[in-house]
Amino acid sequence: MGDEDATQEALRIAGALIDAGIPVFAAAPCPAATGGTCSRPGHASGGEEYDLPMKWQLAVPSRVWLERWRPGWALAMVGGHRADALDEDPRNGGEASVQALVSAGAWPRVFGVAETPSGGRHHLVSPLGERKGILLPGLDYQGGAPDGAGRGFIWIAPTVKRSKATETLGERRPYVWLQPPDLDYLAEFQSATQ
Repeated sequence: MGDEDATQEALRIAGALIDAGIPVFAAAPCPAATGGTCSRPGHASGGEEYDLPMKWQLAVPSRVWLERWRPGWALAMVGGHRADALDEDPRNGGEASVQALVSAGAWPRVFGVAETPSGGRHHLVSPLGERKGILLPGLDYQGGAPDGAGRGFIWIAPTVKRSKATETLGERRPYVWLQPPDLDYLAEFQSATQ
């Protein structure tokens, strides 16, 4: 699949997430990341690659975000709605934490998996109704409470970011769906557990 085809497929998946009731937002590149200036906290050094929209935590499922997206921009999925995410970071022990949960029979049903630019994984899971936080070393929960407090997000394809992995440090790499979200199964699973 070529780059343009991969981008179109990623946008189709983002649209399906929105249609399933999962907010997705678009984020423009931060000027500081490309040699410009930015006065937002933490952005002056160029360490932040994208400008998060104001009040992104309040994003609602709307295809307007896909209409705003432009090549070079990022897309992110907001947790705490119809799906949450587990963010596995192998640089900080995420693989061992996932394996420990699998061995204990405590790994949740996963409805989609994406690879991150640094070789980690984002696992889509049913919403837990909890605030975002660290579950285990290298394994973060990106969700949100029913009242909207403590929301987290994950970057999704076709976002491209700098890798933090030692072997690819600084290389710009895309997020890639390894297992595209099975939103029908997620909805069926949620109906069966309610």
